[in-house]
Amino acid sequence: MTEDWIARVTEAEKLRDELAIINRQALFDALSAAGITRVAVEFNGYGDEGHIESAQYFIGESETTPTIDHLIFVRDIVDGTARSESAPLEDAIDELLYHLLSKHYGGWQDNEGSYGEFTFDIPARTIDLDIGMRFVDSDHYQHKF
Repeated sequence: MTEDWIARVTEAEKLRDELAIINRQALFDALSAAGITRVAVEFNGYGDEGHIESAQYFIGESETTPTIDHLIFVRDIVDGTARSESAPLEDAIDELLYHLLSKHYGGWQDNEGSYGEFTFDIPARTIDLDIGMRFVDSDHYQHKF
């Protein structure tokens, strides 16, 4: 029974990773076609909640507003068939970045949380993450004299 559960969780994680790769490619393709060269996205997590805060889009060094309304995003794959739907650009970015945060920094939103920025380099097709991890520090001393 436990092995079945582990196998299902492992398979689900593998599918999420595959979907992230497909959707990342679609996102980069759409941004590139729109002439966007860089995207900077801030996030912040605290007190068991985390949010994508803002996104800025650039063509070269000039900030711009993307003309991408929606893009095709794969939501799941059932029996080898992809189920796609149209998604707003912001939703596609949020979904990809939440996946990356949870995969590499599980609990990024818990307690004091984490904050930072993702930077998409569209021509290089890379995403850089700059993350700060907040924590509470405590020093305790006890003496008997």
